[in-house]
Amino acid sequence: MAKKNKFQSAVNIDKLKVCLNMPENLYEYLHEHYSRYDELSKFRILDEDDFNLVFIDEDEKTMTAVLNVRDIEGYFRLGTFIFNNGARYKGKAFFTFENSALYRIYAKMPNVAPQNHICDLLYVLDYYGMTFNNITEIELAFDSNYNYIRTILNWIIDIKNTDLYINGDKVEDDEILEGYGEFYSRNRIKRSKTPTLYFSHAKRTDLRMKIYNKAKELKENSPQKSERIKDWLGWDNINELYRIEVVLHNTNVREFMPRCKNALAEWSEHENVLNLLCVPDFRLLMFLDSIDRLIYFKDKKTDEKFSIIEVA
Repeated sequence: MAKKNKFQSAVNIDKLKVCLNMPENLYEYLHEHYSRYDELSKFRILDEDDFNLVFIDEDEKTMTAVLNVRDIEGYFRLGTFIFNNGARYKGKAFFTFENSALYRIYAKMPNVAPQNHICDLLYVLDYYGMTFNNITEIELAFDSNYNYIRTILNWIIDIKNTDLYINGDKVEDDEILEGYGEFYSRNRIKRSKTPTLYFSHAKRTDLRMKIYNKAKELKENSPQKSERIKDWLGWDNINELYRIEVVLHNTNVREFMPRCKNALAEWSEHENVLNLLCVPDFRLLMFLDSIDRLIYFKDKKTDEKFSIIEVA
């Protein structure tokens, strides 16, 4: 009999974009100051303490600057700022994290989830007197060596034993599933055996979820990311890797924060969310809350509620 693999899982941030408040005159300071000038690229470079800004596009209304920060291995690209001085977003800046930076390990201890480099942005914000305004978009990635897809498909059609709830509403047996889809890839000879599952809250909010074979996607589309994800997870291999991705926007995050009071009171304060995203337990709580708002099941005999990840 084949040995059953030990269940493994982790929640990380795969995408993060935030909106920030700029102090008065910061735009003018950044627009006028630089430490050096790259003759080849024609970009201004502003060197600060343990980080620098490379201005790759700029005019009187917007500036785009790459943020490079330093750790023990040297400088690396944390992400990209867009500083605004136009009427629509005056006084606001947007920052998008580089995907590779979100998998770069800041600190790691035995039996503890690794820390990412989000804290480096907090240092830069404090340096310039900027403050957090809101999450524009965040993508949480729940990685596991368990294939949830087949189990979810079986539960959906098990009308004898389970009740299905989509977007908080019970689904009748003959009712079309709102905001749900199955996508099968194929070639001219055959169709893939396992679909990618899609869930959305589109008619109410922009919350959405995708469940798919991440190992297959990495092999076919992004082999360069495999080693980085494997190092972050700390697993011996990622040959069996399935991902549940949840995408939240500003409204979703703001609605979620008050529901954190049952865990820790300080977790419910929206202005702390950027700091809290460094905490693995907080990321897991946000993920679990989000998936339950899209889909969950109830046992018809006991009326017990269970989420899509409890099967593992």
